[in-house]
Amino acid sequence: MTTPAMLALDLELAAPIPDGAPDFMGAAIKAGPSVVCALQVGIDQGITLYADRNRDTLPDDWDDGPSARYAADQRESWRAHITKSDGLVTWNGIRFDAPVLTAWWAMWDWTLGEGYTHVDLCALCSLLDAGVPADHLRDIPAGWYAKARAEGYRIRRGWRLDRVANATLGQGKAPDMSGKDAPILWQRGELEKVTRYCGVDAQRTRKLYEVAWAGKPLSNGERSVVIPRELLG
Repeated sequence: MTTPAMLALDLELAAPIPDGAPDFMGAAIKAGPSVVCALQVGIDQGITLYADRNRDTLPDDWDDGPSARYAADQRESWRAHITKSDGLVTWNGIRFDAPVLTAWWAMWDWTLGEGYTHVDLCALCSLLDAGVPADHLRDIPAGWYAKARAEGYRIRRGWRLDRVANATLGQGKAPDMSGKDAPILWQRGELEKVTRYCGVDAQRTRKLYEVAWAGKPLSNGERSVVIPRELLG
């Protein structure tokens, strides 16, 4: 069976989140996205969306908010990529990327409209590792972590993108930068460095999806999970 033409997506924030913030997602949504990278599975094509650092430019597609806005001329490019894809694949996108983009980008609701697939590899690995039956994972809610714990499942730590990419692909992250650095560098105007960092995460997510689709395990160095193909789009 042909690998689905999924878009592997990752984003970086436009402002740093203080250590120990009591409401992490609230702070992330307030910060808003700076860069979004999406790469097509199976072919060497993708799209990078940049926030417009000129705050006087407010495309109609955005709600009011404190962060920079995406340039209006990127909307049609995004639409073209989405309509050619079979869905989105993310790492922890249900809990992080989707809420941030939903708050900031009206088109996101259309992106994940009826019949459009969103595969969150982090959620699938975590829940399958905890023993949640595969037939319960066809529609994973935003609050999947709390829901699984409330149902008595033990969600074990370790399913971070860096660990899984290193253990499964042998592809670690650049040692001179972390996710916490990206918003700071963005605010300093170091666009290329932030874009490269975001693009690497999208690339690793794409490769992990291709491994999973091939029926091979995803490993975090301690435990491995094989994701059933019917959950991959």
